[in-house]
Amino acid sequence: MGYLTLTRHCRTLAYFSFRFGDGDVFLRDLQTGSEKPLAQGSDGAKGYPAISPTGNLLAVGMRMFGAERALRPICVLDLRDGTWRSLGDDCGGRRREWVDERVLIIERFAGLNSIAIIDTETGEQSDLLQSSERSVSNPRLPPDPRWIAFDASRSGAQASVFVAPFQPEPIAESAWIEADRAASHPFWSADGRLLYYTQIGTNPSVRSAVRARHFASPSGLAPGQSIELYRSSEMLMRAYLPGTTPIATPDQIIFVLGDFRGDVWITDLDP
Repeated sequence: MGYLTLTRHCRTLAYFSFRFGDGDVFLRDLQTGSEKPLAQGSDGAKGYPAISPTGNLLAVGMRMFGAERALRPICVLDLRDGTWRSLGDDCGGRRREWVDERVLIIERFAGLNSIAIIDTETGEQSDLLQSSERSVSNPRLPPDPRWIAFDASRSGAQASVFVAPFQPEPIAESAWIEADRAASHPFWSADGRLLYYTQIGTNPSVRSAVRARHFASPSGLAPGQSIELYRSSEMLMRAYLPGTTPIATPDQIIFVLGDFRGDVWITDLDP
């Protein structure tokens, strides 16, 4: 499972899961605990969900099989009436999250990943974050979208977490502010006062700790050192899989974790 996405009021969670075998998008009410697979929308295998701030719209990537080259179409589903519209047969990337009820942030895949925004009414795209030397991934907006957090890394090097003032046009690399090194997968507290991220340890494929920096919008990162909020020696976040960035509600952090514990068995070999 993966691709956790939350409405702005922190009640509805959408995510992707292979629970029933072929892969489905699920909608979960965090107050009641009830959930259901998405039934509305176009025919075809759906994945990579992003739910809009109000919970009225859901952007999904249609999962393509057998194509000669990787195609990344994106559709927008209206959860109120089940109507859907396509943003293009190949949008060049996967959705990450909504800016508002019209504009969507996507992550483009190339030699160096970059971040763009797409107008879900017109299908037009424009660059947002890109670098000639670093690959940019995992963009996240706080509840008050004056800033954007993301991680970026040079080839063969560990990622760092950055923040930058958000604007719906290209953000110059000179405006990037480094929040922490050897870190990735940033996400925000529900009130936007903490910037969370995962710490890169000795095994770059997994994450076992979450750290945080205090944040004061509109001024930005507050002075001081980061603090550790969570550490696990058993349940680990698989950073090598896409869409595993955690999300936070007012009273909990929701992770995609894997259980890497093993059991030892003893048997009698005597005849």
